[in-house]
Amino acid sequence: MHVISKVMPEHDEIYSAWLPHRPPWDLLSRIVDWDGIKILAEMYVSPELPFLTGHFPDRPVTPGVVILEGLTHAGAMLVFLNHPERKDSGVALAKVEKVLFKEALFPPVLATLLVTLKREGRGLYFFEGTVRVDQKVVATAEFVGGAVNWKDR
Repeated sequence: MHVISKVMPEHDEIYSAWLPHRPPWDLLSRIVDWDGIKILAEMYVSPELPFLTGHFPDRPVTPGVVILEGLTHAGAMLVFLNHPERKDSGVALAKVEKVLFKEALFPPVLATLLVTLKREGRGLYFFEGTVRVDQKVVATAEFVGGAVNWKDR
């Protein structure tokens, strides 16, 4: 990837300056790289996350919705890094077109998320995402993010 910015946002900057989420939904650990079309991020899933308590008690498994939410956060960051003037609005998950969970994500785990912006228009962003652990694909998704004006809500 060609790096546009020399400084990649870390967890605290992502969630204080860019995304509105707060614990336990502050899923991205850091942005590794981005090039305007793709973003590479890391998501550390700790076994202490509250939504893992009952999913499942004897062997916690990261819920698929959490994996999708992580991909959505990475997609939103891609939009905001490309268009910093849009960071006061938002990008929310509008549609999941295809999703495939190939392997379970057992915490503790550091997952790598690669999200590609396929196209955008009329306030919609069309993404493809891949989640890997140790280079092995554990999930893929095609999803749509919609522009949201959080200040009017």
